[in-house]
Amino acid sequence: MSRVQKYISNVLWSWAGVILTILIGFFISPYIIRRVGETHFGIWALALSLVEYYWLIDFGFRSATLKFSAEFQALEDFDSMSVLLSTGLMYTTIAASIVLTGSFLIAPWLAVFFNIHEPEFILLVRIVGLSWAMGMVSNVFSACLEGHQRFDLTNRVWIISMTIRTAGILILLVRGGGIEQMGYMLLAAQVTGYAFTWRFFRSAVPRVRVSYTLSSFAMMKRMMHYGIHTFTAIVSNLLLTRSIPVLIARFLPIRFFAYWQVPTRILEYTTDGFGRIGMVTAPNASELMARGQSDELVNLAVYSNRYCFTLFTPLAVFLLTYGFQLYSLWIRPDFARNCAYLLPVLLIGETVFSGQTNSVSILFGMGRHKLYSRLLLLEAGLTVAGLTLVLGPYGLYGAAWVIATLMTINRGIVLCCLVSNVLGINPLRYAARIYATPAALGAMAWVFMTVLRTRFIPGRTVPELLLAGTLMMLLYGPLAFRFCVAPHHREKAFKVARMSASAVLAHVTN
Repeated sequence: MSRVQKYISNVLWSWAGVILTILIGFFISPYIIRRVGETHFGIWALALSLVEYYWLIDFGFRSATLKFSAEFQALEDFDSMSVLLSTGLMYTTIAASIVLTGSFLIAPWLAVFFNIHEPEFILLVRIVGLSWAMGMVSNVFSACLEGHQRFDLTNRVWIISMTIRTAGILILLVRGGGIEQMGYMLLAAQVTGYAFTWRFFRSAVPRVRVSYTLSSFAMMKRMMHYGIHTFTAIVSNLLLTRSIPVLIARFLPIRFFAYWQVPTRILEYTTDGFGRIGMVTAPNASELMARGQSDELVNLAVYSNRYCFTLFTPLAVFLLTYGFQLYSLWIRPDFARNCAYLLPVLLIGETVFSGQTNSVSILFGMGRHKLYSRLLLLEAGLTVAGLTLVLGPYGLYGAAWVIATLMTINRGIVLCCLVSNVLGINPLRYAARIYATPAALGAMAWVFMTVLRTRFIPGRTVPELLLAGTLMMLLYGPLAFRFCVAPHHREKAFKVARMSASAVLAHVTN
């Protein structure tokens, strides 16, 4: 399998997991809200968000494990890889012990801080903390699999875990369970995923030994030297994503977090999908840099970003034109009135950033992410300060404008300039190759959808929304494939389609 074919295969596996997550989230969230209520749904979401602050204790070791696993695999240096993974295991075991202890000690204090009197909140924080502690250890082996570009295996684990979690929660809710039972099911699903991660790791990397006795202080210093800038990015991302629920819960009633969480869920799932593509991009960037293939590295950055932006554009157009109708039918009209108005503002930053998500991965893959990490930390600090000032007087709408503005400036304009400088190309040319054609097609699709909504299909029913989305894709899809996809990539797609059609025809005739 060629490098390009392997890259495409890994991206497809990554998006299989993302599509499953989107489908599950789209259908299960309204059901959970109806069964447990908006307040308990807010408690559930807040508990999951708070525990993610435990990523701070990672200190970039996971990203270092991924990068060095890719390098040692290319060099077939399995002794060094054994030391790498053993050192990572030693550190994560210590970190997991701290996480587990912290979860049990701080849970009651968090309930007092957020003025939450339901006892389920304390239990949820402890359950999710236990799961997170075990997950930190498992992350050593999943990072190694990603470094080996075995995203087919890591995404199988994700699919298995999500399927168990979703099916279990639905069964529990049908039988009258609440968020306490949902927490136990989450733990069971995660533990199952960790077990499969270990099994796949042992089958994919059989020549590597893992033992605490092989851990090395020298390797730990090397991992920390690389990971320290990743740690800055981890802190920044946590502040950007998880400071929002904390501040909302602090300044507004807890139900407002549900109003924030639901409209942003689809955007988060899509961003996660692009992040998974970036996980595939990073080791490829490391490989191309090591081989000195600068032209291919530029093409990797341009095409991966352009295709992500091309994929996100129709979603943005649909939410801009039919967002209120979608959330009214998805949850209920009164819920939509409390959240759908946030979509146009949030889409500004998310749309711009969708064309730069892989730029982040390029920087990390090249080990040139120091400045970006610091700028991301600055954005995070400004976001926290801005939210603190605006949430009280302006509510969620003010928060949306703060987030969208800072995201557009830093993770859109500034990031584009940083990566183009590292790649040695003009930033305007780099941006034009990514954004110009998909943006023009998106503008055309927006005009089409606006006319469609105002004159022909108002979107009052699910079939109307499906029809509107289908008509948009019938217009946008072929044009995007023709003008946004590179000629040699289109030829590969046609070749695969012809081979698949021939195989199916031969099977039918035989």
